[in-house]
Amino acid sequence: MKKGEYVRLTKISDDRFKGNHPNGIFEGYTQYGVVVDDIKIGERFNVMGNHLTDYLSTSSVIEIIDDTTFKTKNSTYRVEKFEESEYFLICEKEKSRINNTLL
Repeated sequence: MKKGEYVRLTKISDDRFKGNHPNGIFEGYTQYGVVVDDIKIGERFNVMGNHLTDYLSTSSVIEIIDDTTFKTKNSTYRVEKFEESEYFLICEKEKSRINNTLL
């Protein structure tokens, strides 16, 4: 994935902590947002959501398996590209879901 693309990043396995990850980001966790920088071996992969506290920063990337899958020091992730308009629709649906659970 390239810088500026809209993506869905999903943690597909916890390869180090066996479901007890200290940061609370467990298998199945999904982050929607914009790629902050191109994916690179040896660097964190960062996805920024629609507000400042809505982001995910992985541990260092150790392997790029294919166009949509990569491994980090701790986990394996799948990243899927979205069109900008689709991303904003997802954000609105998520905001509505959160608001409804808070009522």
